[in-house]
Amino acid sequence: MHRAVEALPPELENALAGLRTHLAVYPAVLVAYSGGVDSALVAAIAAEQLGDRALAVTGVSPALAPHLLDEARLQAHWMGIRHREIPTAELEDPAYSSNPADRCYACKRELHGLLALVARETLAPGAPPPQVLDGVNRDDLGDHRPGIQAARELERQGYDVTVLNSLPKFYDWNAISLSWIF
Repeated sequence: MHRAVEALPPELENALAGLRTHLAVYPAVLVAYSGGVDSALVAAIAAEQLGDRALAVTGVSPALAPHLLDEARLQAHWMGIRHREIPTAELEDPAYSSNPADRCYACKRELHGLLALVARETLAPGAPPPQVLDGVNRDDLGDHRPGIQAARELERQGYDVTVLNSLPKFYDWNAISLSWIF
């Protein structure tokens, strides 16, 4: 179990315990993993609770700075989570490459579509599909966030989208969990 560097207030300890309990029930998970703070928390707790049944997946394209990919790789290794990189093509989509205000919508639509394919590939015969997890900062939930909108719209295509308030006030973490229904 990962240990906090500092003691957490009881409210946050309880919230973290709730996140651990929530993730522990999944037979397997794929974490949409950028190496950022939000996805790192989800990846770390998934690895802690599920071991080899957790996989962090990073979308790689020219839009991702090489040093950020290097950091994601190092961090995944340090956390002990299996890590896979998949090529993404959001730059080929004018809804992203023309740099509109809602370009994150096109990026997340691309990423989650590919995560669904990875989930299918990693599915063992007779096993339930892995849950796809995407960490989101709580503050983002009240703002106009096209990427979150894209994830929620996937619900209409067979994703089960739930919002989990996991660590309020600490880093204001949430997880949007998406499971592909086959």
